[in-house]
Amino acid sequence: MNEDYDSIETKADAWERAEIAKIQSRYEKINSAILAWENEKKASAKRQMELKKSDLEQRRARNSQHYQGKLARIDHIAGGARAQAEEKRRYEELVVKEKAKKIRSTGSVPACCFCF
Repeated sequence: MNEDYDSIETKADAWERAEIAKIQSRYEKINSAILAWENEKKASAKRQMELKKSDLEQRRARNSQHYQGKLARIDHIAGGARAQAEEKRRYEELVVKEKAKKIRSTGSVPACCFCF
């Protein structure tokens, strides 16, 4: 009777090992599928991030170029305005010097000058 018990015990042990092996195999397949899904999703997210980063860099470059263009235009306009102001100043100084020259030569203040 002891032999029958040992035989049943070994059959039970063999069955248990086989079932555990099946469970472990199934778990490894599931774990492998989860890992593949995870890697695919991470790679996809990284690709999307790189695309957005590239797009952002392109927009940043366009913005910088636009800004530089605006600065150049502003500099050009300001330079023209300065040149006009300088020309007007020289002309007004010339007019004043001419009037002062007339005043010195005639000794009298012209009628158009109300400053005296």
